[in-house]
Amino acid sequence: MGPNTPWSYGCGQCGYCCRDKDFIVTPYDVLRLSEGLGQLPAQTMAQYIDPSRPALRTNRDGWCVFFKQGQGCSVHASRPAVCRLYPLGRTVAQDGKVMFEEAEPHPATKGRYAKDGTVGAYLIEQGMETYLAALEQVGAFLDDAFLAASRAGVIDHLDAAVFAYWTGEGGPVPFNVLGADMLASVGVFDDAQDKLKAHLAALRPLCGLDLSAQDQSRLLETPEGKAKAGWLVIATAVLSVGVGLAPGFSRQGEDAPQVEAPPPGIPKF
Repeated sequence: MGPNTPWSYGCGQCGYCCRDKDFIVTPYDVLRLSEGLGQLPAQTMAQYIDPSRPALRTNRDGWCVFFKQGQGCSVHASRPAVCRLYPLGRTVAQDGKVMFEEAEPHPATKGRYAKDGTVGAYLIEQGMETYLAALEQVGAFLDDAFLAASRAGVIDHLDAAVFAYWTGEGGPVPFNVLGADMLASVGVFDDAQDKLKAHLAALRPLCGLDLSAQDQSRLLETPEGKAKAGWLVIATAVLSVGVGLAPGFSRQGEDAPQVEAPPPGIPKF
């Protein structure tokens, strides 16, 4: 589907969207959550982000860490983009075309599906404008990063790293990629988008993105250059995970937790 595709959705406050999903987060999501929680991004990372991949933690029953019985989403005003999009997923094709698809609903969902609006109108309703602008910022960084990875001869490592983060096998998520320490070194900003812009600008020299192909090739023969190539792989892998925002759909298979209906009338958003 595209922005003009007839489509609409009304939340039924059943809570199923808060359970047994991959709640992938982007750096901008972390910044917005931090603002809403009144804490530094590093604190948000430590408390609420899965240490192995850029995703919100869940409890043993599969509920999002921010879901509170009797309340619903406790950070609704600051909820991540993947939550705002639900029940849509967003994918970016190799040619840059952005497409949206509908998640298969839970059998007991109380969500109301119709076609009396458009996909674009739904995005505006969910406050996605600034989130999509942030994704564009990250996307521009990734375009340069993949080009640099190709020049540096580490594109295969990058592909493997992206896959590792998707599957949760990427190791601890580097705080310098999503956390507060780098942001603290580039100044204080009131706006989360300005913070993200400064964050990405600070990553560029670490990853060697502004070097010519010749300088990059020469640098890779040094320990400093190898470190930059490593940073390039890690940073790009972590950042690229949240760009598509296609996950967030129910996990499938025998290992997926069985979903039980929340107590009647409990979730309130």
